[in-house]
Amino acid sequence: MKLYALEFPYSTSFLIIYEKIFSDALNHYKTENGIQPAMVVVYRDGVGEGQLEYVKEHEIAAIKRCFEDTCEKQPKFAFVLVSKRITTRIFLDNRGQPDNPPPGTVVDDIITLPERL
Repeated sequence: MKLYALEFPYSTSFLIIYEKIFSDALNHYKTENGIQPAMVVVYRDGVGEGQLEYVKEHEIAAIKRCFEDTCEKQPKFAFVLVSKRITTRIFLDNRGQPDNPPPGTVVDDIITLPERL
């Protein structure tokens, strides 16, 4: 994996930097693999309740612009908001004994917010 640093003037908009990094990642993928990605999954952490509309209107739109500018065919796209600050605890019923669910368990029904799916 190659790591590199980008330098932008301090006043550069976050979204411009975000688009540049995302476009570079798409181009790097195509260079390394000879094809563009068929699917892109973005995990986004650190989004508060009041920022949901901003993320939807600006960050997701910026990524879609990158697809239009960089890809011949738009890949399938999933944007996952990761929320770690929850008070709900999930347990698995293991023959009458509570147990932790296995790693990677996704809870996407009943206790989740529909606008976050």
